[in-house]
Amino acid sequence: MFILSLVTSVVIVFAGVILLRHRAVMREVVHVSSTTMAENLLEQLKKRAELSVSVLSGNLINPLYQYDMATIYNLLETIKEEKDVLYVYVYDTAGHIIHDGTKQIQSLDKVLDDEVSKRAVAAKELLIQTAEDSLDVAMPIRLHHELLGGVRAGFSLKGIRSDIEEMRNQLGDIGRTGIQQSIHAVVVVNVGLLAAAMILAFFVARGLTRPIVKLVKGTEAIARGEFDQKIDVRTKDELGTLLDSQKFSGGCQPLKAGIPL
Repeated sequence: MFILSLVTSVVIVFAGVILLRHRAVMREVVHVSSTTMAENLLEQLKKRAELSVSVLSGNLINPLYQYDMATIYNLLETIKEEKDVLYVYVYDTAGHIIHDGTKQIQSLDKVLDDEVSKRAVAAKELLIQTAEDSLDVAMPIRLHHELLGGVRAGFSLKGIRSDIEEMRNQLGDIGRTGIQQSIHAVVVVNVGLLAAAMILAFFVARGLTRPIVKLVKGTEAIARGEFDQKIDVRTKDELGTLLDSQKFSGGCQPLKAGIPL
């Protein structure tokens, strides 16, 4: 029982340490992977947004100078067809919207007065800002050294966050599968160790009890009057020492009358 208890305790502690370590490693993997993925996806989106807005600002120079609304609309319509584009504006030097990419120009003359818009209008070069769930990119439009206004586009971050969440879920599934496999492996190892412990305990107990059983049988035989009984017990422990001191190994002779034990 002691051996079985010891083996079981060791296996349980060992299994607990493995599972806790596995869970901690998976949490770290999910955190590092999601952070790295978010940084990479955001960097890719920034590069794509920078390229799109830079090209658009260059194409808008002449249409904006000439106030060619049809051409401006066609150019804004092109960028609005890109993935994740939420809005696109062309504005003048005072921050008033000249075109919003719609045929009716619903936001015409609307003033961009929020903090993000103010920084965008005041930008002297390409400016990328993160605003809530979007990436705001603004670029001034110049004809030679004359500032005509600027163009501004918003790119949604929901796609990136959705991809990150999907990756988290996938890693979570992998982690749960790994934990289940670890539990199965621990159970198999536990059963194997317990079986080995039971076999070991059987042989250890047998080695301990066989001399005692022989001694009990020899004692019973002597009690029945079989004084020539020989108890063959060969052990080097305390039991063997006791038998040698009593000379049980040389056989037992009947006691002479009148001589007390």
